[in-house]
Amino acid sequence: MLQYKEGKGGSVLRIPAKELEDTVLDLVCALLNDPHRIIELLSPYALPANALDAAVESAKALGNDLSGTSIKKLVAEIQELAKRVDVAKNKIRVELSREKLIAHLTAGLSDRRDMNIETESEPFILSAEVTLKRSGIEAKLIYPEGTPASAHSRSVKALQRALFKSLEWNQAMITGEVATFEELIRRDDLNPRQTHRLRQLAFLAPEIIDRIASGDIPEKLTLERMKKDFPLDWKAQYHHFGLKPSQHT
Repeated sequence: MLQYKEGKGGSVLRIPAKELEDTVLDLVCALLNDPHRIIELLSPYALPANALDAAVESAKALGNDLSGTSIKKLVAEIQELAKRVDVAKNKIRVELSREKLIAHLTAGLSDRRDMNIETESEPFILSAEVTLKRSGIEAKLIYPEGTPASAHSRSVKALQRALFKSLEWNQAMITGEVATFEELIRRDDLNPRQTHRLRQLAFLAPEIIDRIASGDIPEKLTLERMKKDFPLDWKAQYHHFGLKPSQHT
């Protein structure tokens, strides 16, 4: 559309770049971590078993590298591998450069010089079912098997402000700045019902608090949901909010 090629562009919705990048990354990493698909990709080149094993390990290493890299490097890597990405209402289709993908996987193999990879070979296709869902001012790209959609920035900021106030109130109680919560409400001229609902945010698990502070929260974890009663047991909170604790939690 930006290149005035409307005939090839189809209908266009604005999709957050990070969601599109995360979905493409999930598809690429799923390929790289699947030994059967890697072997299928390389099967036309009749590589010996030890070379195939090396290529499978190289694929895993590349997948791990992509998962842990900076966004700037990630975009550069994906742009090198991907020839085209098409997003439809119910499907995403990624065309990977077969030549560049195989070059990544077989770099350093002594057998590579005999592979005769065609420069203009057919692209390697990745595809998955997705859902385009309107969410306020933008469209959300929902990939069920991938990374959960992140919350909108306005939702994140509202939750962060509420969490900060809750921690601030809790600190006032702990230090004896106020004797009772009712005193705090009177002192700061707060809405009693709203304040009692927000007060419980101070009792979230430390890692959940850290995730909210850093903005690392899924789309469904909203302030309205947080205002409702939730378990005080930290482990139970992860299940209640549909979160996965880190390995050290």
